[in-house]
Amino acid sequence: MPATVQRVDDSADLPTLASLHQAAFGPYPTHKLLWRDADPEAERCWLAAIFAGTLKKPDEPMFKAVDEEGQMLGFAAWKVKPGKGEERSKEDETFPDLPEGADVELTQKFFGKLDGLRKTYGNEGPHVHLDTLVVLPTAQRKKVGHALLAWGLAEADKLGVPAFLEASEQGVGLYEKFGFVRTQPDLACGPNGAVFVTPMRRPPHPSSQSLKISIHRVTDPADLPTLAPVHREAFSPYTMHKLIWGKVAKEDDNRWMANSLTDSLANPREPIFKAVDERGDVVGFALWKVPPQDREEAKGAEDEKPMKFAAGTDVELAKEFFDKLGLLRKTYGDEGPHVHLNILVVSPKTQRKGVGRALMQWGCDEADRLGVPAWLEASEQGIGLYRKMGFERARQDVYAGPDNAISVTPMRRPPRPRA
Repeated sequence: MPATVQRVDDSADLPTLASLHQAAFGPYPTHKLLWRDADPEAERCWLAAIFAGTLKKPDEPMFKAVDEEGQMLGFAAWKVKPGKGEERSKEDETFPDLPEGADVELTQKFFGKLDGLRKTYGNEGPHVHLDTLVVLPTAQRKKVGHALLAWGLAEADKLGVPAFLEASEQGVGLYEKFGFVRTQPDLACGPNGAVFVTPMRRPPHPSSQSLKISIHRVTDPADLPTLAPVHREAFSPYTMHKLIWGKVAKEDDNRWMANSLTDSLANPREPIFKAVDERGDVVGFALWKVPPQDREEAKGAEDEKPMKFAAGTDVELAKEFFDKLGLLRKTYGDEGPHVHLNILVVSPKTQRKGVGRALMQWGCDEADRLGVPAWLEASEQGIGLYRKMGFERARQDVYAGPDNAISVTPMRRPPRPRA
């Protein structure tokens, strides 16, 4: 079923968009709870009125997918958004009254929460947002959704900005295929949280042109402040950072990270490597740890100094997480000598360009030279890269925080015989 994607520029299309929306989402609990006893025709009129407002905004393009006979198969509504504090005034926007029979209280509560969530996206700066993606049920799993996603993702990559969306339970799989990952707990309301969506984010994908980088061992303390901002840039969009360090001022966060690397810089068994682009900018770094080969010596080396945290840190949650992480890492030594990837950071602007692979190479080579396994703890976003480098899940995931919102996956790579 080949589909052609066209920009919606004619108000005559709006009733069809409304009917598609109703057909696609009507069978699901969220729709039934929100619209409850509303007359279907009144619902379609309400949706068409919403789309009419969108049609007037050049920075909120809508696209339709049409088959060879001209039948509409689906549509997408995108928004190209500025950063926080640069939003357009909403004074001229009107929200039509909900039709009789809809659950007004639940609908207002849900969309109020959704609006609050979407405002947080601007904290990162400019971004692209997928407001709506609809595919006719008979056209699903036939690449129509893929085609409708293409414009917004290409626009995000062209602008070098992230893309955000809120996924229904049915849409998560599709979005994951396109590089979106969960970044916040689900937004839920209604009886037993039955009305919910999953916030997802996709970092900008650089162009396919190869990036020329060089890897250098960090030996100068003056380099540490150049590493810290890359760490914040890479991890601040994700749940762990938001829950533990979300209230820490940017300068304090960067200072804390630089200080936390100081001891490693003085320890020959904890080498730090940085990736530098052609302009000399740091685009990533890795901290490896090579415990002593002697078991008793290694056991003594496991004892670390108590951590100090920056003002604004959720200290209780940080201690819970790092205590669990410390216990996990001690189990690696049960197998004997090993190499451990403590931190891997790649700037979002240079991800998928071979930077992470280059930063991992030293540790993997060192593990092979010593004939020992390599260990790490992966975020959800990093698992794919680590698998490509030969790592596999080796322990149960470690969880912390409310509703186990923070998690990492222990992974192990066996030593490879040297040629």
